[in-house]
Amino acid sequence: MFTSIILIFCALIFLLILVFISAGFIMSFRHGDCNLFLDLTKIRNCLYERKENLLRLSFDVPFYNSGKQHALIIDCDARLQPKGDIFRRNIIDCRVINIDNVRFDDYWEGLVLKPGKTAFLKICLSVSGDFNASDLENFTVDVLTRYYGRGLMKFKRTEIRLRFSDFKESDSSLSLTDLFPESEDKKSKAPAAKNDSLTIPVKTHILMPGEKLTDIAKSYIEPSENKIFTIAESALAIMQGRIYYVDDVHPGTLAVFLSHFFKMDSSLSSPYSMRKAIDEVGTFRIIAAIFAGMIGKILGRSGDFYRVAGKAASVIDDCTGTLPPFDKYIVMGPANMREELDKVKKETGMDAAVIDANDLHKVDVLAQTADLKKYLESAMEYNPAGNGNEQTPIVVVLKKDES
Repeated sequence: MFTSIILIFCALIFLLILVFISAGFIMSFRHGDCNLFLDLTKIRNCLYERKENLLRLSFDVPFYNSGKQHALIIDCDARLQPKGDIFRRNIIDCRVINIDNVRFDDYWEGLVLKPGKTAFLKICLSVSGDFNASDLENFTVDVLTRYYGRGLMKFKRTEIRLRFSDFKESDSSLSLTDLFPESEDKKSKAPAAKNDSLTIPVKTHILMPGEKLTDIAKSYIEPSENKIFTIAESALAIMQGRIYYVDDVHPGTLAVFLSHFFKMDSSLSSPYSMRKAIDEVGTFRIIAAIFAGMIGKILGRSGDFYRVAGKAASVIDDCTGTLPPFDKYIVMGPANMREELDKVKKETGMDAAVIDANDLHKVDVLAQTADLKKYLESAMEYNPAGNGNEQTPIVVVLKKDES
Protein backbone atom coordinates (compact mmCIF):
# COMPACT_ATOMS: atom_id res chain seq x y z
CA MET A 1 0.00 0.00 0.00
CA PHE A 2 2.76 2.43 1.01
CA THR A 3 4.73 1.56 -2.12
CA SER A 4 1.69 2.30 -4.29
CA ILE A 5 1.28 5.74 -2.71
CA ILE A 6 4.95 6.51 -3.35
CA LEU A 7 4.61 5.43 -6.97
CA ILE A 8 1.49 7.55 -7.47
CA PHE A 9 3.21 10.55 -5.87
CA CYS A 10 6.28 10.14 -8.10
CA ALA A 11 4.05 9.79 -11.15
CA LEU A 12 2.24 13.04 -10.28
CA ILE A 13 5.54 14.86 -9.79
CA PHE A 14 6.79 13.54 -13.12
CA LEU A 15 3.54 14.61 -14.80
CA LEU A 16 3.79 18.13 -13.32
CA ILE A 17 7.39 18.46 -14.50
CA LEU A 18 6.39 17.24 -17.97
CA VAL A 19 3.51 19.73 -18.14
CA PHE A 20 5.80 22.52 -16.94
CA ILE A 21 8.50 21.80 -19.52
CA SER A 22 5.94 21.34 -22.29
CA ALA A 23 4.25 24.64 -21.42
CA GLY A 24 7.62 26.39 -21.51
CA PHE A 25 8.48 25.03 -24.95
CA ILE A 26 5.02 25.86 -26.31
CA MET A 27 5.29 29.46 -25.08
CA SER A 28 8.83 29.72 -26.38
CA PHE A 29 7.62 28.70 -29.82
CA ARG A 30 4.66 31.10 -29.68
CA HIS A 31 6.67 34.03 -28.36
CA GLY A 32 9.54 33.86 -30.81
CA ASP A 33 12.02 36.71 -30.50
CA CYS A 34 12.79 40.16 -31.82
CA ASN A 35 14.42 40.64 -35.22
CA LEU A 36 16.09 43.95 -36.00
CA PHE A 37 17.27 45.10 -39.38
CA LEU A 38 18.09 48.34 -41.14
CA ASP A 39 15.94 48.87 -44.21
CA LEU A 40 18.58 50.07 -46.67
CA THR A 41 15.98 50.56 -49.39
CA LYS A 42 14.48 53.49 -47.48
CA ILE A 43 17.52 55.67 -46.83
CA ARG A 44 16.49 59.32 -47.03
CA ASN A 45 17.64 62.91 -46.39
CA CYS A 46 21.15 62.38 -47.77
CA LEU A 47 22.79 65.78 -47.26
CA TYR A 48 26.32 67.16 -47.20
CA GLU A 49 28.12 70.38 -46.37
CA ARG A 50 31.69 71.30 -47.31
CA LYS A 51 33.61 74.07 -45.54
CA GLU A 52 37.30 74.38 -46.29
CA ASN A 53 38.87 71.21 -44.87
CA LEU A 54 35.69 69.92 -43.28
CA LEU A 55 33.09 67.67 -44.88
CA ARG A 56 29.90 66.73 -43.08
CA LEU A 57 27.38 64.19 -44.32
CA SER A 58 24.17 62.87 -42.83
CA PHE A 59 21.41 60.49 -43.83
CA ASP A 60 18.41 58.78 -42.23
CA VAL A 61 17.84 55.03 -42.22
CA PRO A 62 14.94 53.13 -40.60
CA PHE A 63 15.45 50.47 -37.94
CA TYR A 64 12.63 47.90 -38.12
CA ASN A 65 11.66 45.15 -35.68
CA SER A 66 10.05 42.37 -37.69
CA GLY A 67 10.00 39.93 -34.77
CA LYS A 68 7.32 39.07 -32.22
CA GLN A 69 8.98 40.58 -29.15
CA HIS A 70 10.27 43.90 -27.86
CA ALA A 71 13.85 44.60 -28.88
CA LEU A 72 15.96 46.33 -26.23
CA ILE A 73 18.65 48.15 -28.20
CA ILE A 74 21.44 48.61 -25.68
CA ASP A 75 24.02 50.19 -28.00
CA CYS A 76 24.13 51.46 -31.55
CA ASP A 77 27.27 52.91 -33.12
CA ALA A 78 28.59 53.71 -36.59
CA ARG A 79 32.01 53.86 -38.21
CA LEU A 80 33.45 54.69 -41.59
CA GLN A 81 35.28 51.94 -43.42
CA PRO A 82 38.39 53.80 -44.67
CA LYS A 83 40.21 52.53 -47.77
CA GLY A 84 43.74 51.74 -46.68
CA ASP A 85 45.47 54.82 -45.27
CA ILE A 86 43.62 57.43 -47.36
CA PHE A 87 42.23 59.05 -44.21
CA ARG A 88 45.11 58.39 -41.83
CA ARG A 89 45.83 62.13 -41.50
CA ASN A 90 42.18 63.03 -41.01
CA ILE A 91 39.92 63.22 -37.99
CA ILE A 92 36.79 61.14 -38.57
CA ASP A 93 33.72 61.40 -36.38
CA CYS A 94 30.81 59.07 -37.04
CA ARG A 95 27.77 58.97 -34.78
CA VAL A 96 24.23 57.63 -34.62
CA ILE A 97 21.25 59.64 -33.38
CA ASN A 98 17.82 58.32 -32.51
CA ILE A 99 15.57 60.89 -34.20
CA ASP A 100 12.76 60.22 -31.71
CA ASN A 101 15.04 60.89 -28.73
CA VAL A 102 17.72 63.32 -29.81
CA ARG A 103 20.81 63.66 -27.62
CA PHE A 104 23.71 66.01 -28.24
CA ASP A 105 26.38 64.12 -26.30
CA ASP A 106 27.00 61.14 -28.61
CA TYR A 107 25.45 58.76 -26.05
CA TRP A 108 23.14 56.02 -27.24
CA GLU A 109 20.23 55.89 -24.81
CA GLY A 110 18.73 52.43 -24.48
CA LEU A 111 15.71 52.03 -26.75
CA VAL A 112 12.77 49.64 -26.67
CA LEU A 113 11.51 48.94 -30.19
CA LYS A 114 8.17 47.16 -30.18
CA PRO A 115 7.23 44.43 -32.67
CA GLY A 116 6.30 45.83 -36.07
CA LYS A 117 7.58 49.31 -35.19
CA THR A 118 10.22 51.48 -36.86
CA ALA A 119 12.75 53.92 -35.41
CA PHE A 120 14.61 56.27 -37.73
CA LEU A 121 18.31 56.73 -37.15
CA LYS A 122 20.28 59.71 -38.36
CA ILE A 123 23.88 58.85 -39.13
CA CYS A 124 26.26 61.81 -39.15
CA LEU A 125 29.76 61.59 -40.62
CA SER A 126 32.40 64.29 -40.30
CA VAL A 127 35.80 64.20 -41.99
CA SER A 128 38.27 67.01 -41.31
CA GLY A 129 41.69 67.63 -42.79
CA ASP A 130 43.22 67.68 -46.25
CA PHE A 131 41.55 65.16 -48.56
CA ASN A 132 39.75 64.93 -51.89
CA ALA A 133 35.98 64.59 -52.00
CA SER A 134 36.51 61.94 -54.67
CA ASP A 135 37.94 59.71 -51.93
CA LEU A 136 34.38 59.41 -50.67
CA GLU A 137 32.73 58.84 -54.03
CA ASN A 138 32.08 55.27 -52.93
CA PHE A 139 32.24 54.62 -49.21
CA THR A 140 30.83 52.23 -46.61
CA VAL A 141 29.50 52.91 -43.13
CA ASP A 142 29.21 50.07 -40.62
CA VAL A 143 26.32 50.25 -38.13
CA LEU A 144 27.03 48.15 -35.05
CA THR A 145 24.17 47.14 -32.77
CA ARG A 146 23.78 45.26 -29.48
CA TYR A 147 20.27 44.19 -28.58
CA TYR A 148 18.21 41.43 -27.03
CA GLY A 149 14.63 40.33 -26.60
CA ARG A 150 13.60 36.93 -25.25
CA GLY A 151 17.03 35.49 -25.89
CA LEU A 152 20.64 36.38 -25.18
CA MET A 153 22.42 39.50 -26.39
CA LYS A 154 22.80 39.74 -30.15
CA PHE A 155 25.55 41.60 -31.97
CA LYS A 156 24.85 42.80 -35.49
CA ARG A 157 26.91 44.66 -38.07
CA THR A 158 25.21 46.16 -41.11
CA GLU A 159 27.16 47.58 -44.02
CA ILE A 160 25.67 50.63 -45.72
CA ARG A 161 27.27 51.31 -49.09
CA LEU A 162 26.87 54.90 -50.24
CA ARG A 163 27.89 57.21 -53.08
CA PHE A 164 28.76 60.82 -52.49
CA SER A 165 27.00 61.73 -55.73
CA ASP A 166 23.68 60.68 -54.11
CA PHE A 167 24.04 63.40 -51.46
CA LYS A 168 22.58 66.87 -51.93
CA GLU A 169 24.20 70.02 -50.63
CA SER A 170 22.48 71.34 -47.52
CA ASP A 171 21.31 74.93 -47.26
CA SER A 172 22.21 75.07 -43.57
CA SER A 173 24.92 73.78 -41.31
CA LEU A 174 24.96 70.09 -40.54
CA SER A 175 26.21 70.63 -37.03
CA LEU A 176 24.10 68.73 -34.53
CA THR A 177 22.69 71.84 -32.92
CA ASP A 178 21.46 73.06 -36.32
CA LEU A 179 20.15 69.70 -37.45
CA PHE A 180 17.95 69.49 -34.37
CA PRO A 181 16.38 72.31 -32.39
CA GLU A 182 16.88 72.13 -28.66
CA SER A 183 14.03 70.04 -27.32
CA GLU A 184 12.10 71.25 -24.32
CA ASP A 185 12.54 69.36 -21.09
CA LYS A 186 9.73 66.94 -20.53
CA LYS A 187 7.28 68.65 -18.26
CA SER A 188 6.50 67.03 -14.97
CA LYS A 189 3.01 65.67 -14.79
CA ALA A 190 0.62 67.94 -12.95
CA PRO A 191 0.09 66.74 -9.40
CA ALA A 192 -3.37 65.43 -8.73
CA ALA A 193 -4.91 63.28 -6.06
CA LYS A 194 -8.32 62.23 -4.87
CA ASN A 195 -7.67 63.20 -1.26
CA ASP A 196 -6.69 66.83 -2.01
CA SER A 197 -3.06 66.22 -1.02
CA LEU A 198 -0.39 68.24 -2.78
CA THR A 199 2.52 66.47 -4.41
CA ILE A 200 5.68 68.40 -5.21
CA PRO A 201 8.18 66.70 -7.57
CA VAL A 202 11.76 67.61 -6.64
CA LYS A 203 14.36 67.81 -9.39
CA THR A 204 17.72 66.36 -8.32
CA HIS A 205 21.11 65.66 -9.81
CA ILE A 206 21.57 62.13 -11.16
CA LEU A 207 21.66 60.06 -8.00
CA MET A 208 24.70 57.79 -7.95
CA PRO A 209 25.80 54.66 -6.07
CA GLY A 210 27.28 55.45 -2.67
CA GLU A 211 25.14 58.52 -1.92
CA LYS A 212 23.25 58.58 1.36
CA LEU A 213 19.48 58.98 1.45
CA THR A 214 19.59 61.26 4.50
CA ASP A 215 22.07 63.59 2.78
CA ILE A 216 19.84 63.79 -0.30
CA ALA A 217 16.76 64.51 1.80
CA LYS A 218 18.48 67.33 3.69
CA SER A 219 20.05 68.79 0.53
CA TYR A 220 16.85 69.15 -1.47
CA ILE A 221 14.07 69.60 1.10
CA GLU A 222 13.48 72.06 3.91
CA PRO A 223 12.51 69.64 6.71
CA SER A 224 9.04 69.95 8.19
CA GLU A 225 6.80 67.59 10.13
CA ASN A 226 4.02 68.47 7.70
CA LYS A 227 5.92 66.95 4.76
CA ILE A 228 6.21 63.34 3.69
CA PHE A 229 9.45 62.53 1.90
CA THR A 230 9.01 59.88 -0.80
CA ILE A 231 11.57 58.38 -3.15
CA ALA A 232 11.23 56.05 -6.13
CA GLU A 233 12.39 52.53 -5.40
CA SER A 234 14.76 52.43 -8.40
CA ALA A 235 16.52 55.63 -7.29
CA LEU A 236 17.15 54.21 -3.81
CA ALA A 237 18.37 50.92 -5.30
CA ILE A 238 20.85 52.83 -7.48
CA MET A 239 22.15 54.75 -4.46
CA GLN A 240 22.63 51.42 -2.67
CA GLY A 241 24.58 50.04 -5.64
CA ARG A 242 22.02 47.32 -6.33
CA ILE A 243 22.56 47.55 -10.07
CA TYR A 244 24.19 45.15 -12.54
CA TYR A 245 25.57 46.10 -15.93
CA VAL A 246 23.85 43.87 -18.46
CA ASP A 247 27.14 42.44 -19.81
CA ASP A 248 28.05 41.30 -16.29
CA VAL A 249 24.87 39.21 -16.05
CA HIS A 250 25.14 35.75 -17.58
CA PRO A 251 21.76 34.06 -18.06
CA GLY A 252 21.84 30.32 -18.42
CA THR A 253 19.44 28.01 -20.20
CA LEU A 254 17.13 27.99 -17.17
CA ALA A 255 16.78 31.79 -17.09
CA VAL A 256 16.02 31.92 -20.81
CA PHE A 257 13.47 29.11 -20.43
CA LEU A 258 11.69 30.62 -17.40
CA SER A 259 11.47 34.08 -18.98
CA HIS A 260 8.98 32.68 -21.50
CA PHE A 261 6.36 32.29 -18.77
CA PHE A 262 5.93 36.10 -18.64
CA LYS A 263 4.29 38.62 -20.93
CA MET A 264 6.75 40.70 -22.90
CA ASP A 265 5.86 43.90 -20.99
CA SER A 266 7.13 42.29 -17.79
CA SER A 267 10.75 42.85 -16.77
CA LEU A 268 11.00 39.12 -16.06
CA SER A 269 10.39 38.33 -19.74
CA SER A 270 14.06 39.28 -20.11
CA PRO A 271 16.51 36.44 -19.40
CA TYR A 272 18.85 38.99 -17.81
CA SER A 273 16.28 40.19 -15.29
CA MET A 274 15.19 36.58 -14.73
CA ARG A 275 18.79 35.62 -13.95
CA LYS A 276 18.94 38.29 -11.25
CA ALA A 277 15.52 37.27 -9.91
CA ILE A 278 16.80 33.72 -9.52
CA ASP A 279 19.90 35.04 -7.72
CA GLU A 280 17.73 37.21 -5.46
CA VAL A 281 15.02 34.78 -4.32
CA GLY A 282 16.28 31.35 -5.36
CA THR A 283 15.57 28.88 -8.16
CA PHE A 284 13.08 26.77 -6.22
CA ARG A 285 11.01 29.77 -5.13
CA ILE A 286 10.88 31.18 -8.69
CA ILE A 287 9.73 27.84 -10.11
CA ALA A 288 7.20 27.38 -7.29
CA ALA A 289 5.91 30.90 -7.98
CA ILE A 290 5.52 30.13 -11.69
CA PHE A 291 3.54 26.99 -10.79
CA ALA A 292 1.37 29.09 -8.47
CA GLY A 293 0.84 31.63 -11.21
CA MET A 294 -0.20 28.95 -13.70
CA ILE A 295 -2.68 27.43 -11.26
CA GLY A 296 -3.98 30.89 -10.39
CA LYS A 297 -4.67 31.67 -14.04
CA ILE A 298 -6.58 28.39 -14.41
CA LEU A 299 -8.69 29.48 -11.44
CA GLY A 300 -9.15 32.96 -12.91
CA ARG A 301 -6.84 34.77 -10.49
CA SER A 302 -3.86 37.01 -11.14
CA GLY A 303 -0.80 37.99 -9.11
CA ASP A 304 -0.11 34.60 -7.56
CA PHE A 305 3.42 34.52 -8.96
CA TYR A 306 4.40 37.66 -7.07
CA ARG A 307 2.58 36.52 -3.93
CA VAL A 308 4.90 33.50 -3.81
CA ALA A 309 8.06 35.08 -5.27
CA GLY A 310 7.76 38.17 -3.08
CA LYS A 311 8.39 41.89 -3.60
CA ALA A 312 12.04 41.34 -4.44
CA ALA A 313 11.03 39.77 -7.76
CA SER A 314 8.31 42.30 -8.55
CA VAL A 315 10.44 45.46 -8.36
CA ILE A 316 13.27 44.41 -10.66
CA ASP A 317 13.68 46.79 -13.60
CA ASP A 318 15.11 45.55 -16.86
CA CYS A 319 17.43 47.65 -19.04
CA THR A 320 15.94 50.93 -20.34
CA GLY A 321 13.80 51.09 -17.18
CA THR A 322 15.55 54.14 -15.75
CA LEU A 323 17.51 57.17 -16.89
CA PRO A 324 21.06 57.11 -18.35
CA PRO A 325 23.66 56.03 -17.51
CA PHE A 326 21.67 53.31 -15.74
CA ASP A 327 19.57 52.45 -18.82
CA LYS A 328 22.02 49.61 -19.50
CA TYR A 329 21.75 48.10 -16.03
CA ILE A 330 19.43 45.63 -14.35
CA VAL A 331 18.14 47.54 -11.31
CA MET A 332 17.08 45.47 -8.33
CA GLY A 333 14.72 46.48 -5.58
CA PRO A 334 16.26 48.43 -2.67
CA ALA A 335 17.38 46.66 0.49
CA ASN A 336 16.85 47.61 4.16
CA MET A 337 14.24 50.17 3.20
CA ARG A 338 12.75 50.66 6.64
CA GLU A 339 16.15 51.33 8.19
CA GLU A 340 16.93 53.91 5.49
CA LEU A 341 13.61 55.65 6.08
CA ASP A 342 13.99 55.59 9.86
CA LYS A 343 17.27 57.50 9.46
CA VAL A 344 15.51 60.15 7.37
CA LYS A 345 12.78 60.44 10.00
CA LYS A 346 15.32 60.71 12.82
CA GLU A 347 17.49 63.36 11.15
CA THR A 348 14.80 65.49 9.46
CA GLY A 349 11.61 64.89 11.42
CA MET A 350 9.77 64.03 8.20
CA ASP A 351 7.86 60.83 7.63
CA ALA A 352 9.25 58.97 4.64
CA ALA A 353 8.28 56.24 2.20
CA VAL A 354 9.64 54.25 -0.73
CA ILE A 355 7.20 54.24 -3.64
CA ASP A 356 6.85 52.06 -6.71
CA ALA A 357 4.43 53.89 -9.01
CA ASN A 358 3.70 53.78 -12.72
CA ASP A 359 1.63 55.67 -15.27
CA LEU A 360 -1.12 53.05 -15.10
CA HIS A 361 -2.22 54.50 -11.74
CA LYS A 362 -0.72 51.58 -9.84
CA VAL A 363 1.02 52.61 -6.63
CA ASP A 364 2.83 50.29 -4.24
CA VAL A 365 4.13 51.66 -0.95
CA LEU A 366 7.11 49.38 -0.34
CA ALA A 367 8.13 50.84 3.02
CA GLN A 368 7.04 53.72 5.27
CA THR A 369 7.74 55.25 8.66
CA ALA A 370 4.06 55.69 9.55
CA ASP A 371 0.72 54.22 8.53
CA LEU A 372 0.28 56.40 5.43
CA LYS A 373 -0.33 53.71 2.85
CA LYS A 374 -3.83 54.70 1.70
CA TYR A 375 -3.03 58.40 1.76
CA LEU A 376 0.13 57.94 -0.33
CA GLU A 377 -1.57 55.60 -2.77
CA SER A 378 -4.14 58.28 -3.49
CA ALA A 379 -1.61 61.13 -3.56
CA MET A 380 0.76 59.30 -5.93
CA GLU A 381 -1.93 57.79 -8.17
CA TYR A 382 -0.94 59.97 -11.13
CA ASN A 383 2.76 59.24 -10.62
CA PRO A 384 4.20 62.75 -10.27
CA ALA A 385 7.70 61.26 -9.88
CA GLY A 386 9.89 61.04 -12.95
CA ASN A 387 12.97 58.80 -13.24
CA GLY A 388 13.64 59.76 -16.84
CA ASN A 389 14.51 63.16 -18.28
CA GLU A 390 12.37 64.79 -15.61
CA GLN A 391 14.95 63.75 -12.99
CA THR A 392 12.41 64.01 -10.17
CA PRO A 393 12.79 60.74 -8.23
CA ILE A 394 11.80 62.56 -5.02
CA VAL A 395 8.28 63.76 -4.37
CA VAL A 396 7.25 65.73 -1.31
CA VAL A 397 3.68 65.04 -0.24
CA LEU A 398 2.12 67.63 2.04
CA LYS A 399 -0.05 66.17 4.73
CA LYS A 400 -3.76 66.67 4.26
CA ASP A 401 -4.29 69.39 6.81
CA GLU A 402 -1.58 71.52 5.19
CA SER A 403 -2.65 71.14 1.56
